[in-house]
Amino acid sequence: MTPDARERILRTAAELFARLGVRGVGVEAVVEHADVSRQELLALFPSKAGLVAEVMRRAHADWRRRLAEDVAARGGDPAARLLHVFDALAELCALPDVRTSPFFALRLELTADEQPTADAAADHAQRLRLWLTDLARAAGAPDPSLLAAQLHQLVRGVIVMSRERDGDAGSLARATAAALLAAHGVAPPAAPPSGGT
Repeated sequence: MTPDARERILRTAAELFARLGVRGVGVEAVVEHADVSRQELLALFPSKAGLVAEVMRRAHADWRRRLAEDVAARGGDPAARLLHVFDALAELCALPDVRTSPFFALRLELTADEQPTADAAADHAQRLRLWLTDLARAAGAPDPSLLAAQLHQLVRGVIVMSRERDGDAGSLARATAAALLAAHGVAPPAAPPSGGT
């Protein structure tokens, strides 16, 4: 069994799930499009649920990586980076390749308590909240875990609203996040100098 086979299976399954839905794609379709045998697929993923879970984990990891890289690229002090989360999030969720990715497609189709959604979603939520906790701690929040939990709810709201193509989701969440930072005693980002003489 080669690593290429595993990669082809996962890439193919992700594309098919995003386009046709998890319930609309059987194992045979993945076998055919990935150009592997049924035995090869089952050796790597004994169940379709396991394949779906791995596709979700990869989609979530890619989404978190892109968000973190965008936030880091915007620079600023720690408080500014917490607000940049919502600027970057709104732009990321509007990108065509993200809107048609397994990250959105699978979250739309599978319910929160449905295996393997539950495990993959719980892992994603935990990793995202830990990242937000690190940002909140760097910003000097007295209770970084609480602030992170509150910001995480805003992130979830932006994702849900972006599915409905609500263009104001990011800016509304950013304003709410700024109010949360102030309530936690986190200094707002310094305003840029005015262009006076």
